[in-house]
Amino acid sequence: MQDITNIDRMKNRTAVAMGFFDGLHIGHRAVVKEATSYRDRGLASTVLTFDSLSSLSKLSNGDRILFDDLKYKMLEDIGIENIYRPDFKEIKDMTAGDFVKEILAQKLNAKVVICGFDFRFGRGASGDTDLLKELCAQYDIEVIVIPAIYVDGMIASSTKIREFIKSGEIDRANSLLGYDFNFQLEVVHGRKFGRIINAPTINQILPEMMILPKFGVYSSTTIVDGTEYLSITNIGMNPSIGKNKVPQAETHIIDYEGDLYGEFINVALTGFIRGELKFNSIDELAKRIQQDIESVKKINCERML
Repeated sequence: MQDITNIDRMKNRTAVAMGFFDGLHIGHRAVVKEATSYRDRGLASTVLTFDSLSSLSKLSNGDRILFDDLKYKMLEDIGIENIYRPDFKEIKDMTAGDFVKEILAQKLNAKVVICGFDFRFGRGASGDTDLLKELCAQYDIEVIVIPAIYVDGMIASSTKIREFIKSGEIDRANSLLGYDFNFQLEVVHGRKFGRIINAPTINQILPEMMILPKFGVYSSTTIVDGTEYLSITNIGMNPSIGKNKVPQAETHIIDYEGDLYGEFINVALTGFIRGELKFNSIDELAKRIQQDIESVKKINCERML
């Protein structure tokens, strides 16, 4: 995928999917996939989006569902050829008319633009999809508006996904995302207590900007060297063993042995097992962990049916 942020003008005509895509859920993916469908018309599939740390800042710390590096990899996997990601402060005061003229028509050389039903643009988010169609018609740009996508009667939205993640309803969040909620973070040294109870873990510090799942134990999958392993992940402060200073993910990778310190490992949460508990003894903790591992194996079997 080519970054075209600093180009003067695209030579080839483009099909442009527009949105912040914070989470790249199934609604967002429908917008993005539509852009790739115009290749047979000779249009280069392009995404206009923003980095989560740009001055868009409608998201505060603790709200990021998907980190930028994973978002851009997913866009590339979908088939997007070009990405245009300006700093929001550079275009936030543009009028709706100037945005269409200078960005879509001139810089991106768009022939087709695609957006969601609730897309807003222009200074103060004053423009809606009707205005977008009106302005784009002046430049012979076709506008495709993707309607809301429903799952179990719910509109797929980042707001609803955040609610589910924070409440531990990870299966419902995943159904709206269209993939398992995941993070790819550096493995750091912990207390190595897991080795004592025959359940060694990789420890990852959860950044302030990342949305925090409900504290507790989750079934998960972990990717190591391209291989996906069944795992169990504790999210929280670990009150039973010298409480953490900051929230961490502590993941036991089932049937894996190896040193992963310093590596950036992807962990995906697949189901909620129980809330965070404080145990009175090491034996009590060890016994419960083994029970949790059996629960994870059961959840995995049910997912495979």
